[in-house]
Amino acid sequence: MAKTIYVLVVAGGAGGGDGRGGGGGAGGLIYEAEYEVTSKQEIAVTVGNGGAASANGNNSVFGTLIGTGGGAGGNLYQGGSGGGSGGGGGGDGNNVQRYGGAGTQSPGFGNNGGNNYKTSFGPDTAGGGGGGAGAVGAAGSGVSGGNGGAGKDYSAIFGAGVGVAGWFAGGGGGHRAVVPSGSGGAGGGGAGSTTTNGVAGTANTGGGGGGGDFAFVGGVGGKGIVIVKDWNGYQTVFNADGNYTAPAILAGGFSGTHTSNWMFMKDMWEKHNKLWTPKGIIIPEGI
Repeated sequence: MAKTIYVLVVAGGAGGGDGRGGGGGAGGLIYEAEYEVTSKQEIAVTVGNGGAASANGNNSVFGTLIGTGGGAGGNLYQGGSGGGSGGGGGGDGNNVQRYGGAGTQSPGFGNNGGNNYKTSFGPDTAGGGGGGAGAVGAAGSGVSGGNGGAGKDYSAIFGAGVGVAGWFAGGGGGHRAVVPSGSGGAGGGGAGSTTTNGVAGTANTGGGGGGGDFAFVGGVGGKGIVIVKDWNGYQTVFNADGNYTAPAILAGGFSGTHTSNWMFMKDMWEKHNKLWTPKGIIIPEGI
């Protein structure tokens, strides 16, 4: 008999753009409240890394669910890249519009990055914010870099101890040549910078990195995450490939963060008929 589990998949956020760059787009997000599983089914898991400065994030995977890495923020004179959520357009002091990248996550959640501020006056240069899972990135303006788009809040399902108080996939803020630069979106987006490198997206949120100042680089994107909650309410968090936080379900103190031998953990899991997850999960026989 099939059962269903809760699954959250967040891909790696993108890096912010360099040299008056746009904010990086958040990693694509997928939430399934009724992911159907069957007896003895094995499901592989991949956790996507965040992108380097001006680079897209990497995909996260749970079985058939694929979260697409965020799109990089545009460098100076460049548009943002497409991705799970799109990157913000880079700054341009030549009165040229640099567009935000498209949010391409489907199914799931991803939004477009914001455009830059079109100006012929260099000190007014402002990059757009990266898109977030819950909102588009804001366009840069004559008074601020574009704010990163907000992510989404899953604290009611998975608790406030994961993500940023339960929020995931916020976009990175765009740079502005004079203060203020754009803020990062709720859910781990990094702020843009007016004086140095952009701020990194928060690890294990899929947040985008902020756009960097002239002669500096964008902030790196935040690593993604995969969270699984089974029909007994036991929750397991994958924070890197082969690395996971197990629920407190076994006697002897096996809960906590682990990097463990797959066959050993498979054997332990089968003996205790619980949802253990070294590099994936195995559904119990006879559910």
